[in-house]
Amino acid sequence: MRYAQWLNNAIKNCLTNKPPAKNAKRIPEKPNIQRHNFTSRFDPFIIFEPGNEMEYLNDRDIRSLQNYGSCNHWPVGEPNCDGRVAQTGDRPTHFLGFPISDPVIREDGKNRSHWAGLYGMTDKPIAELVRLGRAGARPPAVRGLKGKLVYTGFDTPQRAFVFENSLGNEDSVGWEWAASLDSPLIRPVVILNNGTAAVREIVLNGKILEEGRDYQLGEVKTLEGIRTVISLNFESEQKTIVELKTK
Repeated sequence: MRYAQWLNNAIKNCLTNKPPAKNAKRIPEKPNIQRHNFTSRFDPFIIFEPGNEMEYLNDRDIRSLQNYGSCNHWPVGEPNCDGRVAQTGDRPTHFLGFPISDPVIREDGKNRSHWAGLYGMTDKPIAELVRLGRAGARPPAVRGLKGKLVYTGFDTPQRAFVFENSLGNEDSVGWEWAASLDSPLIRPVVILNNGTAAVREIVLNGKILEEGRDYQLGEVKTLEGIRTVISLNFESEQKTIVELKTK
């Protein structure tokens, strides 16, 4: 198991025959990234929001794998799972999936709460996960708005740049991302709320993008207008200029 913090601090914990009684490894402050090291090509990972808290950050005794000690509550949506310790191997379980996180909890003002995390499988090193975590924790600034475009900010749970009243009667709108090594763009998502025209073409740094290969686009029609979601398939650590054309 490796875990890290989005500022680039990472350490490794192991299953071993003689784990130390006290952890002597330097623990990153508020780590929010973890990845299991399997023998398969792809390893599972989670990236939580900054501010996440982790517990049980230490090497563990490999001899414990001989016994059923996992909490019998996986998958989460499976019925009749109350989180009791498993007595037999009757189903897949978490099976020593430490550390355990206390993620950032968000309230929606309607007596509901939620937390957001990015789950996936990767064959990339932990440094690439740190870079991906940094893209969501420290997104690049949006500058140089063109047209009637209002930037309302970066939505951290959705990992998306959100704009309002973005597409009207103009031929095009656009902006500049001030991307850098500390604030990279990694397959950014853009949400355009309440537009009244459809995106016909996307230009990135003067290059016309090809839908399906360079980006994916979806539209949600509402009473207020069109909500457009764009997923851009590129990465950048330098200034990036985007133009959206409607005609």
